[in-house]
Amino acid sequence: MNAAQGLVRPPDRPGFTDGLGTRSIITESSTGETLELLTLRPELVRVASFEFALRERAARLANFRHEDFSRVRRIDRAPGGGLGIVSDYIAGARLSEVLQAAADRKLPLDVGAAFCLVRQLVPAVAFLHDNARDVAHGALALERLIVTPLGRLMIVEHVLGSALEQLRFSREHLWRECRVAMPSSAGVPRFDHHADVTQIGTIVLQLVLGRPLRADEYPARLASLVDQAAMTMAGGERRPLTLGLHSWLVRALHIDLRRAFASARDACQALEQMLAAEPGYVAAPVALETFLARIATTASGGEAAPVVDVPQAPAATMPPVVTQPSAPTPRVDSPYAAAAPPPVAASPAPEMPSIELSSIDVRAFEPDLRQMLQLDRQMTPPGGTPRVPPAASMPLTPSQPPAPSSPAMRAETTRYEPPAPYRSEPIVDVLAAGHEPRRASEPERPAPMPEPRRKKKGSNRNRLIAAGVAVVAILATAGIYAGRYFFAGEATEAVQLGMLVVESNPSGVQVFVDGEARGLTPAKLSLKPGPHLVELRGRGTPRVRTVTVNAGAQVSHYVELAEASTPVTGQLDVRSDPPGAKVTVDGQNAGVSPIVISNLQPGEHTVVLQNPHGSVRHTVTIEPGLTAALVAPMAQGPASGWVSITAPFAMQVFENGRLVGSTETDRIMVAAGPHEFEIVNHTLNFRVTRRLEVAAGKVAPIGIELPNGVVNINAVPWAEVFVDGRPVGETPIGNLSLPIGPHEVVLRHPQLGERRHALSVVAGQPIRLSVDMNKP
Repeated sequence: MNAAQGLVRPPDRPGFTDGLGTRSIITESSTGETLELLTLRPELVRVASFEFALRERAARLANFRHEDFSRVRRIDRAPGGGLGIVSDYIAGARLSEVLQAAADRKLPLDVGAAFCLVRQLVPAVAFLHDNARDVAHGALALERLIVTPLGRLMIVEHVLGSALEQLRFSREHLWRECRVAMPSSAGVPRFDHHADVTQIGTIVLQLVLGRPLRADEYPARLASLVDQAAMTMAGGERRPLTLGLHSWLVRALHIDLRRAFASARDACQALEQMLAAEPGYVAAPVALETFLARIATTASGGEAAPVVDVPQAPAATMPPVVTQPSAPTPRVDSPYAAAAPPPVAASPAPEMPSIELSSIDVRAFEPDLRQMLQLDRQMTPPGGTPRVPPAASMPLTPSQPPAPSSPAMRAETTRYEPPAPYRSEPIVDVLAAGHEPRRASEPERPAPMPEPRRKKKGSNRNRLIAAGVAVVAILATAGIYAGRYFFAGEATEAVQLGMLVVESNPSGVQVFVDGEARGLTPAKLSLKPGPHLVELRGRGTPRVRTVTVNAGAQVSHYVELAEASTPVTGQLDVRSDPPGAKVTVDGQNAGVSPIVISNLQPGEHTVVLQNPHGSVRHTVTIEPGLTAALVAPMAQGPASGWVSITAPFAMQVFENGRLVGSTETDRIMVAAGPHEFEIVNHTLNFRVTRRLEVAAGKVAPIGIELPNGVVNINAVPWAEVFVDGRPVGETPIGNLSLPIGPHEVVLRHPQLGERRHALSVVAGQPIRLSVDMNKP
């Protein structure tokens, strides 16, 4: 039975539509699973090689697994006869919808939320490039990224690259129709690792801008957008990009071709180096959840949550009291919920002279206080108390900054920690309503009552006294923090690294951290704080997971690997389109497709698929312990065959005015029977017609005989002429007959040297070349 016949489409669940097609949520009747079906646009599948390339890429990546990639189940005939891609359903919203909603509602995307997404995207694509050296996603865009309710970024539809390449669209057409960004190239765009890096750079640029790019901004205004881009900081301030981030974007977007990244792994390593050098770009899951909650609030008709600025140093003599916006109670299972900081008991203000402080701006000392506060955070172990108890128990004074209790300040210091698997949470649409940020509840304190000013005589003297008090307080606080740093120097060094313990059952499995071999399990590794990609390579598919290590803390990672003896046979997964073909392996009847054939001996096997309209034969190689995949297009009515055209340069192939392929494709699938093809190269003014009979299951070759064009060559005073390395005489040379196409012409003079020129000979039009040998 065709798998598509077991799918039921609920009428009340609309899908997402873009230049590739329409998505719909479907339920597989046999298992009850909820899946997503992408029904491709009919314009895309009209090129015969598109479907073949799509099925080949899907079969090749059938065993590819990564927690940040949605699994592609199969390629099926969609309801209505179209071609569809069936994938796992991911609950969430497309990143394009999220950014568009933010732009419409003028909600800023701050640096912490943006880099929470960037730190998930770049390593995931780098893993794909590492495991499939010649495979690229090819269609990375905001429309192919889903943000789950827990802030997880999922990459979908990663099997389309090689199929889109068969369309041979221009760079502008791909962006305008499919929102696919491609690097600049001399010929037809190539869907390779360079393309993925360019697409990553485009996504990061849109996150920096906080909105999707418009159709007229790419690629014409790309360089100016990068130069003029500004980032929204945690407190809401807009700042220009730092030199490191600007340089990274220029390399990722291939604006500077000499320094462009060759793969996502190169871009990932450069990103980590940039983040280490410029710590202002910190991934903040709390900031991302707050951003999603604000979008959900505005979408449901409420008001957006206010952006909490970084607390300012108080300008009064009374102890500072921080007023926090009401925050929802955090969910226990939220990976971002942290313990609320203990409330700081307000102590009575010390005895101070009654002076006028209205003219003194204590906020001028805020940078020094922030540095002291940052030093205190480094001295404090995770979840612990400061190493110098007396200083920690001091009451807050006008010279001591308040605790970082606002979401904005926590967003600046929170390290990125990937959320738990999203399937453990209820399905929530972040653009509908109801999603709230998961952060630790913080006690709400009453706003401070302003102290009435006392106007006395001798205001200049009072101002001097106030300034002296502020300076003394700052120096006292600096002395306390300097003492902490001096007496806790060795302890600070000790907590710079975290500990990762990796265990497996059975043990003895290879452990790789960030692509580097780190021994066998059980392993105890010292790592720098932050996210790391841990991979265990044992039997079968490698196990990959992102683990976050905190400074001075220990994280354990355990993997259960099933015990199995060394396999001696393999399997073969045979699928046909349409299904229902009779399958024989080495002359033995194996059943009807789709079918998985087990217990095959390693080596080559001959597989024949047959239906009422014809048969196809394939040779497959079986390896022990692995499952080989065979996807065979079958004739649906008239039998199919192939056409192979050999030409020295690219030409387009038309039949009845419809483009069916190009000469750069090894072979073009067509229906069996008589055909009349028109082979065209508009640039060279070449057009030829070929009639032939295509046999079912066979390849019909077509040879192209190129006509000659006329070339006239002259030089002053004279020169010896070589065409494609072959001497043709001395100038002047008239009516030289050459095959159409590109040629290299070299002119040599014993005293005046050598001149090289490239020319293209066009059919039916003479080409003239005149060279002055006296000019350099």
